[in-house]
Amino acid sequence: MLQQDTVFCGSLFMLCVSIGLLLFQVVVSDIPLGSKLSVVENDLWLSSNGDFALGFFNRSDQPNQFGIGIHFNSRSIPVDKQTVVWVAGADAAVGNSSRSFFQLTQNGELLLFDGSGGVPVWTTKTSQLSVASAVLRDDGNFVLLNDKKEIVWQSFDTPTDTLLPGQKLSVSEGLRATSRNPVSSYYTLYMSDLGQLELRWESSINYWKSGGPSHLNLSAVLTSNGTLQFLDQNLEPVWSVSGADHHESVKFRFLRLDLDGNLRLYSWVEVSRSWRSVWQAVEN
Repeated sequence: MLQQDTVFCGSLFMLCVSIGLLLFQVVVSDIPLGSKLSVVENDLWLSSNGDFALGFFNRSDQPNQFGIGIHFNSRSIPVDKQTVVWVAGADAAVGNSSRSFFQLTQNGELLLFDGSGGVPVWTTKTSQLSVASAVLRDDGNFVLLNDKKEIVWQSFDTPTDTLLPGQKLSVSEGLRATSRNPVSSYYTLYMSDLGQLELRWESSINYWKSGGPSHLNLSAVLTSNGTLQFLDQNLEPVWSVSGADHHESVKFRFLRLDLDGNLRLYSWVEVSRSWRSVWQAVEN
């Protein structure tokens, strides 16, 4: 009887510990007002599953300059392959100063502050939206929530050069390729009024256009199985293109407008521990 009680108490203890850890994960996944990330301390805000992280990264094109963004953070992906999928303010950067920080302010704004220059370089301008907290979701979407847990701002609505599964591009929205030089030529992916994805150089010269019928009020979305499709107002697909591995089980994917101006779909290959391009817009 004593042995049974001991086993029961041990099981109950482990159950309580498990529940406690679960509750702790839920609690810490909510980022409260006033929370701050520092360039010097190199700390992170994590999604509850650990697959994504938001933090500072060194911009290789600008020595001693740091951007703030979301990157893959899964243990299965080596650090040098943890691709950045969203950057606050796109080209916004701060110096390597102890006073440079990224904060969810008490009035509900995300603020990127450059301690070297002593000025804010980017903000969400959400002080009037009753923001109560923030969360980095398991799909890589960073959201600001009100007291009712309703989304009032999200990173999925302000893409930079990358789309994640579940993220949409609506009319007049687009991606811009990262540039190593702010004054160099640039490439953009643009969703036109006629429901066509267009690749453009210098905002005016089109060099690729998606297939499918022209249609008003379409949105483009990347699905979890590696398909880029157009959805109509009823969320019905009217056009799609799939990666070479769309029938395979792949945990991580993303669509990116690369530095060379080509739009590519990437999948994470566990065996080779590398990103593989499984589709690209411009073949030649």
